[in-house]
Amino acid sequence: LFFPNLNELQMLLQGVVKPTVNEGPIAIAKAFLSPPPPTEKEEIKSRQDLSRNLSNLASACNDALTRSENLIKTNNKYSMLPFHEELKKGYAEMEQNFRELGVI
Repeated sequence: LFFPNLNELQMLLQGVVKPTVNEGPIAIAKAFLSPPPPTEKEEIKSRQDLSRNLSNLASACNDALTRSENLIKTNNKYSMLPFHEELKKGYAEMEQNFRELGVI
């Protein structure tokens, strides 16, 4: 991913790791990956696909958070650090929920 604009990157991250309008990926994971375990072959495959995609999303968010922090430091935008820290907390919450559901 290439985001030269720090504001755009942080807005994208906010929509995923700290959503304010919809519940985001955590709600999706809980709705479709919580027990009971699937019994049909198609449902098992669908859950595996969703789990893999959510894992990829978590990895991309982690990379984006690292890039965001680097952009903040490189561009001397230290006033954006408090918001960045909130994004990191949101990511940690998402990651914890994903771990509990066996996504990562």
